[in-house]
Amino acid sequence: MKKSIIDLILLFIIILLAFVSGHAAQATNVNSSIAFETRSPSPGSSVRIAIIFKPNEGWHTYWTNPGDAGAAPRAKWNAPDGFDFSEPRHPVPSLLSVDGIASFVHKGDHALLLNMRIPQDASIGSPIPIDLNLDWLSCSDTQCVPERASLKAMLVVGKGETDFVGLSRIRKAEAELPRPLSGVTFQRDQGDWVFVIPGNISGAMIFPDDNRMFEPASMQSFYSAEGKSFVRVSAAPGSDGRDTFSGVIRSGKGNFRVSEARRKVVVNEDILSSEVKPAVEEDPILDDVSLGSDIPQAGVEKATALESETAKQDEGQSSEDTIKGKPLVLWGFILLGAMSLIIFIHAILIEFKKKKIESDPL
Repeated sequence: MKKSIIDLILLFIIILLAFVSGHAAQATNVNSSIAFETRSPSPGSSVRIAIIFKPNEGWHTYWTNPGDAGAAPRAKWNAPDGFDFSEPRHPVPSLLSVDGIASFVHKGDHALLLNMRIPQDASIGSPIPIDLNLDWLSCSDTQCVPERASLKAMLVVGKGETDFVGLSRIRKAEAELPRPLSGVTFQRDQGDWVFVIPGNISGAMIFPDDNRMFEPASMQSFYSAEGKSFVRVSAAPGSDGRDTFSGVIRSGKGNFRVSEARRKVVVNEDILSSEVKPAVEEDPILDDVSLGSDIPQAGVEKATALESETAKQDEGQSSEDTIKGKPLVLWGFILLGAMSLIIFIHAILIEFKKKKIESDPL
């Protein structure tokens, strides 16, 4: 009898440890969640959504063009018919070089911003179940781990009332997006590409949407002359035929999106031979960002007041929109200890009752 109880306890411990281990595998190096500017979107409207990433110390994710190595996050949305989702927009990345491999990465808390279009014929009061299957590559300086999360949310077709907590997160994500910049051109100077940027943009560094014009690890040099900024970089082999360029610019005066820069054939030799300064990454000084006329001013002020509260909620909250594995591990061990104690006490009581019966057969 005693041996069978011990075997039962051991079996229970093995099963519980397997359960805890299976859920511990869900713990990630980068936690993820989603935020909505409204949870009651009106028919025919467009709703902004933020996919939020919170890397652990020393970990990062990747930009749309990961550089020499890496992979951008992939999002697959499941929603009722007629609901459309745009491609996510990334903040400007940072350059990370490890052992000669240059990658374009996102460090620290960051978010991808996109829009969801509500069908015009959506009925008021109809539920909107949303599932997001998210895959990304988490890396540190020494290892990379493919990770994923399944994020769920339930919205209801309504009148577009503002979700102030979600709005504060989206405002932050929107402020970190690069702003459109026109008038950028580029030209070939022997073995280099020279990008010409309107205005004096200190410390400009260019991140291309693809690696066909120059290698991610190529040194970029910045200089300014005649009210313009210039970035010089070695051209990639076979890139001489390129006539257009797209990418983003990170600088000390803000971050910018270049949708289509055009090549200029005429080269000003005096400007191209100006003093060259190495391009250095600086923390961007962000200008004011327009939130759009569709957001009430009172709501914006309330959202600002909730930003600090949102940060506190993010630390301790585990909601339906957030996948975190570590709390499951803690509760698993608490449950393990409690159940083991109950079984142990039960075994002692059975043994005590057995001895009492033997001493008092009547």
